[in-house]
Amino acid sequence: MQRKKNSSNNWETNQGSSRRGGRCSTVAAVCLGLLCVLLLAAIGLLWFKFSGEREDLSKSFSDLDGWRYFRSSMYYISTESKSWSEGRQFCRERGADLAIISSREESEFIVKSMGKGWIGLTDTDTEGTWRWVDGSALTTGFWRSGEPNSKVGDEDCVATGGGYDPVWNWGDYPCNHQFVWACEKRIFN
Repeated sequence: MQRKKNSSNNWETNQGSSRRGGRCSTVAAVCLGLLCVLLLAAIGLLWFKFSGEREDLSKSFSDLDGWRYFRSSMYYISTESKSWSEGRQFCRERGADLAIISSREESEFIVKSMGKGWIGLTDTDTEGTWRWVDGSALTTGFWRSGEPNSKVGDEDCVATGGGYDPVWNWGDYPCNHQFVWACEKRIFN
């Protein structure tokens, strides 16, 4: 009988192990199932978020049609002619402003891109005090010989591209003259 008891005890011990193993397998399966559900939910949320961002990015790129990159700014060169203030309004409606030129290379880039056209420089507030559209004072100018001159009276706005020199070609003109213009969106300040 002792053998049966031991046999019986072993059988009961084995049966208990088997039951515990079954419970562990069930708990593991439930946890794995919950993990799968959570992963699927996370993937769904990421896909939804990515789809929205992709549409926003696509819209941003389409809004930049016609814009060109140079150094740390995007530039839009118009194809139609308007007054200085109309050109500026066009730029501002697109989150930009008329171009502010701070280097010889930038001036050359703009002149090569548009020829004769408006930039964001004016002395409308105080005659002879040239300021950029952001309010900063002109420190480096690329005036054509004899400019600025207010030759025909009230010449308060600046256009590039007058004359043959690719750099020294700025001139002051009446702000109501019709020229193309250059908008600038700064990417990095």
